[in-house]
Parts: sequence; C-alpha cells; structure tokens
Amino acid sequence: MEQTYKDGRLDGPSREYYENGQLKEEAMLKNNRREGLLRGYYKNGNLRIQWTFKNGLLDGPCSSYNEDGTLKSVVTYRQGKIVSTDQRP
Repeated sequence: MEQTYKDGRLDGPSREYYENGQLKEEAMLKNNRREGLLRGYYKNGNLRIQWTFKNGLLDGPCSSYNEDGTLKSVVTYRQGKIVSTDQRP
C-alpha cells in the first residue's frame, strides 16, 4: 500500500495493490478523509467501483461494475445519504 502523509495525517494519493502488483484501489485523501474519486479494480484490471467522496462522505454518483466491465448499479449520494438508485439487470 502506498499512502501520502502531511503533518502526520493522510493527505494525498493512496494506492493498494494485489499480491501480483496490480492496482486494487486508488483514492485521494485530505486530512485523514477520502476526497474525490475512489476507484477499485478487479484482479483482471476491470473497474469494480467508482465512488465520489466529499469531506469523507459519499457525495455524488457511486457506480459499481460487474467483473466483465458492464455497469451493475449507480447510487447517488448527498452528504452520505442515498438520494437515488439505478440497478441494472
């Protein structure tokens, strides 16, 4: 795992890897909180999740994908609370 610190707090890019060295998850952090996009990947390299954070809370569209890369669902959040959902077959 790679993480960036500033004044003793997580601040900047954070990356986690599978044992084979392939990227598993990447996110931005600011003052120990997630900020902006978090992306998670399957072992095959396809996007698994793409979530949006603001001040450490889910805020905006949060998409989940099937292992084949097709869109599974989109849940929209505002300040950590669900405002809409769209599930795909």
